[in-house]
Amino acid sequence: MNHTSPSTARRSQLAFTLIELLVVIAIIGILASMLLPALSSAKSKGQRASCISSLKQVALAFSIYTQDNDDTFPAGASQGALGNQPEDWIWWQNNPNTIGSPPRAIDQSPLASYLGGFAPACRTNGASVLRCPADKLWKNRVSPFAPATTPGYTFSYSFNSFGQNNGMATFINSTRSTIVRFRTSQIIRPDSKFMLVEERGGPDDGPTIFTAGTDWINDGRWAGAQDVLTVRHGLQAASAFGDFHVELLRYNAASSNSVADPLAP
Repeated sequence: MNHTSPSTARRSQLAFTLIELLVVIAIIGILASMLLPALSSAKSKGQRASCISSLKQVALAFSIYTQDNDDTFPAGASQGALGNQPEDWIWWQNNPNTIGSPPRAIDQSPLASYLGGFAPACRTNGASVLRCPADKLWKNRVSPFAPATTPGYTFSYSFNSFGQNNGMATFINSTRSTIVRFRTSQIIRPDSKFMLVEERGGPDDGPTIFTAGTDWINDGRWAGAQDVLTVRHGLQAASAFGDFHVELLRYNAASSNSVADPLAP
């Protein structure tokens, strides 16, 4: 007769059967499938809140800058057409503006002091108030419409600047023979006119329905409705207005230049 020792019996009672183990694994899988979307949603909400907070800081910096500079806006920070100007709101370009040339001193940008300074490393280390945490395309961003020698624009926000004062930026041509300053007091209905936007960040960041091409952010300037806004916040983009308030709006909210032209009624 076989006898089972008490200790062996206890081990048998404590051991999982294969079916029990499979049930536990299945339950864990179900719980994970329920939790992952919630975690992803929480992450997206956190990135959106951080982006809005950053843009509010930048908008406040613009407000203080204009107060300190005779009510005038800085220049747009062109990729090259208008040259590198001292008044460019962000000194992101190289100088001269070609790959391999030394970068401009970003910490000397007109808005730097209003934002606690810019460390040179913020160009490449991902840590910047000028970069949305949901913008994953900044590292290797080179627009198809920018000259091949132009460095990529690694930030997420751009300033309403197109043509000669069709936007809000002070216009300065490459030779500085034409300088037309733009003042906050000139804006008609500033609470409805876009000042800073989250532009489309790259080929996988939103539709191209407003343009025939595939353009995305390539410098510090937003050229109005032809430059589509991002969809990285659930088909929404953070935008700052001429009265310096910030909103989260649907990506097609800037589909008309009536919200870009500060002089439009």
